Amino acid sequence: MSKNDNLKKYEIKDGEVDIDIYVSYFSKLTIAPENLSKYAKRIEGFKVAAPEALIILKQGAYEDRKNSIKGEKDKIDILSLLFFSDINFKDYKSILKKYSLNHYTANMVNLLKNFKDYNSLNLTPRNFKSKKELILAELKKL
Repeated sequence: MSKNDNLKKYEIKDGEVDIDIYVSYFSKLTIAPENLSKYAKRIEGFKVAAPEALIILKQGAYEDRKNSIKGEKDKIDILSLLFFSDINFKDYKSILKKYSLNHYTANMVNLLKNFKDYNSLNLTPRNFKSKKELILAELKKL
């Protein structure tokens, strides 16, 4: 395990597997690490953050790094979660409200409207447009 002072986390690397560990006394996340367990799910025996919480965490990272290569990766991660995960938009909105992050909804709409690199998501232009329209409709309901 190694400490990454720049990204405020600990990392474990084992072959092709990378594990990031965020702790309350060191990590600065949009949702504090100690609060993430409220938004956890069990997947294949592992307790992980729900996709709604992950999107919010990624949005926070994107806000901090949007003008960098890591920011571009954050953008793709956000859209991958939106397009390929089962997102409960009411839960998403509820978490935003709890942490006074309501502006993230508008940020998400802007990100969706301005994103053009459908190839990075392995989608055809038609599939990308269709998924984007469905998500924009869901966000409009919030």
